[in-house]
Amino acid sequence: MIQDRFYQPKDAKDAIRFVSELFNQYKDAPLTDALVAYNQKLINYLENDVAQAAVQEHNQVRRQRALEMATTLRHWVPTRLEGQYMRGKMHNGRLTKQNNTKYKTLKGQHKNRPAKYGKTMHK
Repeated sequence: MIQDRFYQPKDAKDAIRFVSELFNQYKDAPLTDALVAYNQKLINYLENDVAQAAVQEHNQVRRQRALEMATTLRHWVPTRLEGQYMRGKMHNGRLTKQNNTKYKTLKGQHKNRPAKYGKTMHK
């Protein structure tokens, strides 16, 4: 019953995704001693357990991704101490920028030309 409470990843890829989701939940939270300790725990988990699991899977790319992710988590504390936020989201072990804003434009509208409107019944 106690084992049902804790998440057990299947492989290194699953562990990296899980830690990414955890980091996204707390990355903008106010800095506390408990959160710094939790962040350090995740860094140790990535460097020791996940990197070793990737080596056992004979996957150097995942090992490198886990170590890069640990480095990103290590930079989180000084960034938050400066009062700044980590921009973007952690996705599959990498911090991605959120530049996905799309604006709807009127049909036929271009950068330097006004939109063309069809003929109307009004004069």
